[in-house]
Amino acid sequence: MMFRGRRMRRWWLVGATLALPLACDVSEPGSAQPVVVFHTQWSDDGSVAFSVTTPEHARIDSVVPACDGCRALLLHSADGVANIVVVGPLSNGPIARLVMANGAPAPWYAVRLVAVARRDYLPRTLPGYALSVE
Repeated sequence: MMFRGRRMRRWWLVGATLALPLACDVSEPGSAQPVVVFHTQWSDDGSVAFSVTTPEHARIDSVVPACDGCRALLLHSADGVANIVVVGPLSNGPIARLVMANGAPAPWYAVRLVAVARRDYLPRTLPGYALSVE
């Protein structure tokens, strides 16, 4: 249990060090597996860290990558908040599919961009990036 706490603190420390949250989108999709869409102006992005908040009864059970060659990692920090990192060759478009625990869509989703890095893992500033849930 202590190991999980250190990982979560380290993840948030990296996110806070790289950038302040910039983009926030509150969406009301109707799919039981909503998709997180990445909006970027660059062609060499390699990783993105973000959080998705849902009502407490609509828990995100897992995350499936929605882009070719990508990996998606999920850490829950609290009820209703899922911290997600997607690593791989990112471009405009879907990057992750959210699998809901009860198989039903949440009434709303709030997504917050935490950090973005190039494929060589050098951090980028957040202006020009956005996320949405569809």
